[in-house]
Amino acid sequence: MRRSSLLLSTRCYTRHHPSVLLSLPPHLLFVSKPSGMLSHPSSAVSSLPSPPSAAPSAAPSDPTLVDWAKAHVLSTRGTQYANLVGRLDRPVSGVCVVATSKKASRRLNALQQLASASLSAHPGFQKSYLAIVRPAPANLSSLRSSLLEPTPHASSPPPSRKPSSLTYTPLHVHPPYALLSVALHTGRKHQIRSQLAEIRLPVASDPLYGPKKASKHPGALPLHCYSVRLEHPVGQGEVIEGRASVPKWWLDRYPREIGEAAGRFVEAGVEPQEQ
Repeated sequence: MRRSSLLLSTRCYTRHHPSVLLSLPPHLLFVSKPSGMLSHPSSAVSSLPSPPSAAPSAAPSDPTLVDWAKAHVLSTRGTQYANLVGRLDRPVSGVCVVATSKKASRRLNALQQLASASLSAHPGFQKSYLAIVRPAPANLSSLRSSLLEPTPHASSPPPSRKPSSLTYTPLHVHPPYALLSVALHTGRKHQIRSQLAEIRLPVASDPLYGPKKASKHPGALPLHCYSVRLEHPVGQGEVIEGRASVPKWWLDRYPREIGEAAGRFVEAGVEPQEQ
């Protein structure tokens, strides 16, 4: 694989509006999704495109990331094809990949499925996250886990349980919080949130997998997909990366040392070595 990497970083310091990280017409668009925005339309959400300047609020009729992407490619490229490859939960922020051609969509979906089935880091499709957890881990070493998907609290019926794999590395500890870098190898629903909770390192303020009490900030979690790195689906083996800085509200809501450490890590562009 030829690794002529394209990289564009942006300071995504907004919770109200997506921002374009990297545009590679006619096939790809990397977008930074703000926390609080749905990825895909649902029965309660309008799927009609909105202007790229539209900002989501808490109303159920807000545009989704797919809506926004369709409007963006329509206004910039004259086409409305935009297929989101993968998704982020509504309260999670960070990099999303949008295929803007059918060829790219088919190949990216196949590549993502191949990476997910491998249960380990795959050079063709890699997603990396930052998470603030509470409590801080006692063991400051990397851990590879191949757990089965747990059920959020015991009140809901057990889901189909599939092998899941991720690797986390503590980056900074400021009790009772810690900053983790998480490499996601499979793409299960709520995987990072559920697996970290399984080993008693829940994402801070997570109302679903954390302590059984309502979050003070239900619309946003300190879980951020800071990097998506993949092989160009229609290129000659180029490795492309979209990288997004952490939201500014991390600095306001959690210990400033944690937020600053997250910012330095993303801007440095250095990945932790798996053990």
